[in-house]
Amino acid sequence: VLTGPDGAELLCKESRLSSGKRLLSSMTPAVPGTYVWSGCHAAGMPLHTQVVNFPAGESNLQTLAAGNLPASAAVVTASGKLVEVTGRIPLWPWLLGAAVLLLALELRLSSLPVRTVRDGKEAQS
Repeated sequence: VLTGPDGAELLCKESRLSSGKRLLSSMTPAVPGTYVWSGCHAAGMPLHTQVVNFPAGESNLQTLAAGNLPASAAVVTASGKLVEVTGRIPLWPWLLGAAVLLLALELRLSSLPVRTVRDGKEAQS
């Protein structure tokens, strides 16, 4: 028996796997909540508890064709490399350029003469 988050029993269907094992599954889509499997031989104790954190419609794990992916998507190739689907601009050249520019600015500022004030008069060192 499968009990839903509201305490009501849910309709289930049974099917046989190729390994000979039985598969019990709910016929109603899962909504967020806690589901409890129990049986007559369990003496009132739950056999298994399953928590659903988001609707079943959001957990579709089927693969999409690359043309159907959103603009901000990336794919993992068979070799495990992450490949961008869209032509995004890489960030590292901009960061490297900013670092070189700031280093040059720091070198320029550190080479300027230092002015000190002695006895109310400015003097260069």
